[in-house]
Amino acid sequence: VSGAARIYVEPGGTLVMETLLGRVRQPPPKTWQVVRGGAREPVACRYKVLDDTSFGFRAPDWNTDLQLVVDPGIVWSSLLGDTSYDVIHGVALHPSGVVVTGETISANFPTTPGALSTTYVNPSPRHAFVSLLDPTGSTLIASTFLGGVSAGNGSVGREVLVNTAGEVFVVGNTYSANFPTTPGAFSGLFPGGPGCFPFGVCSSLFVSRLDAGLSTLIASTYLGGAGQETLGAATLTASGSVVIAGTTEAANFPSTPGAYALAFNQGAAAPPGILRSDAFVTMMPASLGSLQWSTFIGGTGAERGGGVAVLPTGDVAVGGSTMGLGFPTVGPAAPALGGNEDAFVVVFDPTGTNLLYSTLIGGSAGEEIRCVAAHPAGGFVLGGPTQSGDFPTTLGAFDTSFSGFTDVFVCHLDPAGVTLPLWSTFMGGFAREDLDDLSVDSSGAVALLGWTESPNFPTTQGAIANMPGNAWDVFVSRLDPFGARLAYSTYLGGWGDDWPGGLAAHPSGDVIVAGATESGNFPTTPGAYATTAYNPGGQFGFASDGFITRMDLLPTGVSRFGTATPACAGGTFASLIGFPASSPYYLALTCTGAPPNSQGLVVIGSSPNTAGTVAAGISIHVDFASPWTSIPVFSDPSGYSETPTTIPPGLTGQTFAVQYGWDNTAACGGGVGTLSASNALLVVVQ
Repeated sequence: VSGAARIYVEPGGTLVMETLLGRVRQPPPKTWQVVRGGAREPVACRYKVLDDTSFGFRAPDWNTDLQLVVDPGIVWSSLLGDTSYDVIHGVALHPSGVVVTGETISANFPTTPGALSTTYVNPSPRHAFVSLLDPTGSTLIASTFLGGVSAGNGSVGREVLVNTAGEVFVVGNTYSANFPTTPGAFSGLFPGGPGCFPFGVCSSLFVSRLDAGLSTLIASTYLGGAGQETLGAATLTASGSVVIAGTTEAANFPSTPGAYALAFNQGAAAPPGILRSDAFVTMMPASLGSLQWSTFIGGTGAERGGGVAVLPTGDVAVGGSTMGLGFPTVGPAAPALGGNEDAFVVVFDPTGTNLLYSTLIGGSAGEEIRCVAAHPAGGFVLGGPTQSGDFPTTLGAFDTSFSGFTDVFVCHLDPAGVTLPLWSTFMGGFAREDLDDLSVDSSGAVALLGWTESPNFPTTQGAIANMPGNAWDVFVSRLDPFGARLAYSTYLGGWGDDWPGGLAAHPSGDVIVAGATESGNFPTTPGAYATTAYNPGGQFGFASDGFITRMDLLPTGVSRFGTATPACAGGTFASLIGFPASSPYYLALTCTGAPPNSQGLVVIGSSPNTAGTVAAGISIHVDFASPWTSIPVFSDPSGYSETPTTIPPGLTGQTFAVQYGWDNTAACGGGVGTLSASNALLVVVQ
């Protein structure tokens, strides 16, 4: 361990590393072996000190013919890249695993035989790439370059989306006049004009659709005007259309007849020396052959488009920021700028014709919305950075006090667009933070991905890392459905700088996060595709690797096992808020995806039934031959249940299995007398 002066293990099994900055404690590891079918079988494991600066693990019950996983919170983690600069900006689930996109200047970036483009084309300084890994992160199934020759700064994949057929959509920026487009696409001509800083030419957006195996370019088009375009975010509708939001400096960015706003900056003339830009949102069919609709968003100054989400109604919500006058507001909204830059959120009807709702959100300084996601109870969750100490927060929220130079904010606005959010909270330490991505699960819990420079960023006990590895680290956090508690939070990184790229929510309750690292010791797992940094560049080096990491967002001592028997679409999952120890801090068992407004039991047993027993139509993973107990529980209208509990003193080291069982309802599962069940938790008391 670099920087450790002494390493030892405390009587309770906690590893202690003495450093110049003080003692760093790592709770006992949670460990399992992977048995047939991919199921996890818990294995006892403890730290073994090798000398004053190194340690290993001792697992006497491990079957050495099976894969052993020893890692608190990380299911698997892999690097991706070669000997130069490689960055992942987007990640999505794929029927065959996980797909990512980003940028590389590594001529030997890994590609695969039969992929669309396996040759790095010079002299372009950057190429977009698209890569597909299997579900375990151990195999590179397919990987391709995407781009053309460029006089500017090449091409960058910013967002990756996957439709129900497994086809892959990539949205990004390009300076290439010969970026690959397809016959019949909306635009095969590079629209970027001259004069943009710093390359003398303006970039355009591109939208490309590849087959599931990344071997064929089904459709590809430019999207933009004669000025600079920047992607904010992109998403797919239920019917497979692509919705793209971002920023344009081009007065001739394509808008469509009948859309809400056809004129850039409301048609106003440019004041001398004032930067002008508008946000935009565009919907394209899967064929990429036309625009279904496209509209500007803005007043007479500078706007930037950030996050975008398609709501269950088909309405489209877009977030961003404005520094201009005359920004259009609709509904119970803040009527004027509160600072030098305020966040905005707008909602358009499914045709892009009508502005249904528009409000400004902010305090006396500046803020911007980076992320928007639909909320299962209606409305949407917003997030981004703020410099305003008076940004509006709500009573009972996780953090109502501004902490540093820049904090992250997260808030939930309801469908009616009330003036104040349903809940709103800060997230941050005493330095700077920014938000990159968020997702909302079926209960309304919010997973967050961003970066921090704060050594006191809020983390939770038993997380992967409670201290940063360097000045700039990734953070991964989860807020409870009410924005009141931090269910999980950790730093993620190594001794160099690390930064986030994207987040994808897994149906199991895990998340997959991706980004880039300059750390030679970024955490990877045995058996992953790439576990050694190709070229760690250090804090100021121009070299990095992409990373893809699957995390369970559970504290040390808690792991998921078994299979759920869900009645509702999306699955039923057990989880835990807090740390599994006897302590005065809040501890609760939770379940998401239960039948709404139902009753059930949470069963707590002294032994797990790893293989599971099917009875009454559900798979049971608590061993009823050993002592067990149950607690009546109830689910709310979203199918969420939270059961506060405590752990008595004197149980350190004991193991419990936890599983929820539910009565199905007409709204989910149907059939009076039928049951559904969650997966199970293995809890080792710390």
